[in-house]
Amino acid sequence: MSPVKKILTSTAAYAGTNVLNKAISFLFLPLFTRLLSPFDFGVVASFQAALGISSPFVELGASAAIARGYFNKDLRFNFSEYVTSALAVICGGFIVILFLFMIFNDSISGLLSFPPNFILFIPVVALSTAIIESAVRIWISRQKPLFNGLFRISQSIFELSLSIALIFLLGHKWQGRILGTGISQVVFCLIATLFFLKWRLIKLHLNFEYIKDILKYGLPLVVHSLNIWVLFGIDRFFINKMVGVSATGIYNVGYTMGSFIAVLGGAYGLAWGPVLFDNLNKHDARVNKKIVKLIFISFAVILLLTFVFILLAPYFLKLLISKEFHGAEKYISWVAFGYAFQWMYRIVAGYIFYAKKTFFIPIITTAAALINIILNYILIKEHGTVGAAQATFWAYFVSFVLAWIFAQKAYAMPWFYFMKKQTNA
Repeated sequence: MSPVKKILTSTAAYAGTNVLNKAISFLFLPLFTRLLSPFDFGVVASFQAALGISSPFVELGASAAIARGYFNKDLRFNFSEYVTSALAVICGGFIVILFLFMIFNDSISGLLSFPPNFILFIPVVALSTAIIESAVRIWISRQKPLFNGLFRISQSIFELSLSIALIFLLGHKWQGRILGTGISQVVFCLIATLFFLKWRLIKLHLNFEYIKDILKYGLPLVVHSLNIWVLFGIDRFFINKMVGVSATGIYNVGYTMGSFIAVLGGAYGLAWGPVLFDNLNKHDARVNKKIVKLIFISFAVILLLTFVFILLAPYFLKLLISKEFHGAEKYISWVAFGYAFQWMYRIVAGYIFYAKKTFFIPIITTAAALINIILNYILIKEHGTVGAAQATFWAYFVSFVLAWIFAQKAYAMPWFYFMKKQTNA
């Protein structure tokens, strides 16, 4: 199968899965906006942001190391021992974070604007998420999008159904939504562990050389992941502190709708990575030119899809969402275009990961994160909550531009070969 066909086939499978997964979430969103108040949504958003800042310190980049290790063709390389060592790294990160959360429970609660009696729940969910992500990375590396899709969709249905049951039947509000998320993560973490056993990827032996390699590859990505959290979650904390928790809840609904573009971007990114790696291994100039052409076509399609989505999104918001949340419309376009550039970032960043120049990634995301922090403060102060969405757009745009520049440094590609042809003509 040609590279283009392989990407399109895998993208269709991932996109179908992700769109269905997101569609399930959107189908439940109108119900959640009727069962939960803006304040409840704000607390849930704070939990998601708190989980986002904790997860990188638990995972320590181990799942990304597993994905890269899968393509290691060295005959001396033992992938089973490598996966076992990666899972050990994750468990070690969990123990450290759990200990810190136990000691500084009240301080962390105040810092994150999150109830103290739920604080210890965060590291447990982060551990479960990291193990699930490690299993998913193996499916993706094996180019098994259907297995990945079935797992993801089943988890979403279980999580949302459990959340509704806890909210509606037991009378819980934000607590039910958070418990539904956490319990589903733990359950599917156990299922992922069974898959590791089935694949015979868990051994009783730890390879400390592999642990060193995992940390060497993964630790730079911790900074990257933290910066991604800043891009994704810091706006909630600024709105919490500068405007209020209820405003955060309304903003989160608009952000959720705008981030629908990320569904397609994520699907393409998952399909793109393995195919890009396979074709770069050929070291063929003609193949490289075909990849460049495909990337530019992708950029044009991304921007067109985003524009169409922005035209349609307000109608769906007013049709489906409770009137309490109709103020979320003003955030959608900024967030959607921000995620369009994040999609484009993922495409060009693949070269950096292939070349193992992951030290470029934290440079890129740190710059974007700093811009996001500064702009959140300035723009929220100047324009109110819509300033947070504007900050998101500019931060993702900067990350895309920087990623493209560093991608060329990591692995030179003939980006503008067609212009040279015209010049020579």
